[in-house]
Amino acid sequence: MLKRRDFLKTMFFGAAAAVAASPAGVLAKAGDGDIKEFHIKLSRYSYTPSVIRVKQGDRVRLILEGMDLEHGFYIDGYDLNITVQHAEQKTLEFIADKQGAFKIRCSVVCGPMHPFMTGKLVVEPNQPFWTATALAMLTPFAALIFMRMLDRRRDDGD
Repeated sequence: MLKRRDFLKTMFFGAAAAVAASPAGVLAKAGDGDIKEFHIKLSRYSYTPSVIRVKQGDRVRLILEGMDLEHGFYIDGYDLNITVQHAEQKTLEFIADKQGAFKIRCSVVCGPMHPFMTGKLVVEPNQPFWTATALAMLTPFAALIFMRMLDRRRDDGD
């Protein structure tokens, strides 16, 4: 039988593990570390590169360079908008906290093909986030099973 003291120890260590591996902590760590930097050229009717891939929680720095005319850079879902003149560089920083695919489009009319000047921001799931969530939920149960097995061995040995 599991003793009260052992049960309390198990729950304490399980709770400590859950807090250490909390999803909020994982996302904060992902956003606090390295900055994912991309150099993007804005030219008539295209962004180069046109697809940006990051993980949820990443800190993203976009260095935008105007190659010919004034262009806009707007990310749907994030409501980030910046305009860049010809031969100008501007920096846009944000934390990719929303998962999914978001359309990037020019927010300044730059010619007849303006509606086709699009790109995509892809924010992929942060795998450590889901791993930590699963571990935080399973650790107390695994500890209880382990403690119960130890008690049974002790009872059989007496």
